Amino acid sequence: DATGGELAAEERAFVHKLQTYADLVSSARIDLLALSDGPRGRDTLDNAIAAALLVGLGVDPARLMANVVSRDRQADQLRGRLLHFAELGIRNVLLLTGDLPVGSARPARFPLDSVGLCNLARKMLMEGALPDDFWIAAAGHPNPYADPDGLRTLQKTQAGARLIITQAIYSIEQFTRWMQDLNHLGVLDQVHVLAEVIPIT
Repeated sequence: DATGGELAAEERAFVHKLQTYADLVSSARIDLLALSDGPRGRDTLDNAIAAALLVGLGVDPARLMANVVSRDRQADQLRGRLLHFAELGIRNVLLLTGDLPVGSARPARFPLDSVGLCNLARKMLMEGALPDDFWIAAAGHPNPYADPDGLRTLQKTQAGARLIITQAIYSIEQFTRWMQDLNHLGVLDQVHVLAEVIPIT
């Protein structure tokens, strides 16, 4: 006999939240929805599952950007995730090293960093494993401590990144100097830069 049951309150809230995101993307009120991958090292819903659910709700996968972190994943696992997103029709991925877990006694492992992950995706593109319109994005850090002279961003560009999405910008002066450094290195001739601005309330 078939059995049935009701969703718990937490499950109903999740379904409602997912539908809200799907409606926002489908209505074109937002251009692109980013799907985070364990932000701050926390265990959250696998964004590969979230992506599949959103596509199932009718979201155009071209309007999704999947974050992929290398933390605690071997190269074959990362390759599998990239292939999975491509099979769903997603063409935008943000490749990241990943945050250290917060409040965890288990040490994090980073077999690849973001540069290595960009290299992996570029190789998959060259091999034809990923479609030609698959866009590799990486994070940019417009401050002199995280990215002295823009050299880290240059490495990501040389590894295959076609788009740099900055961390939140709090200093226009630092951002301007960083962009000047990238221009001096020739990075701006090779990639697009999307500056992230977060409203402070």
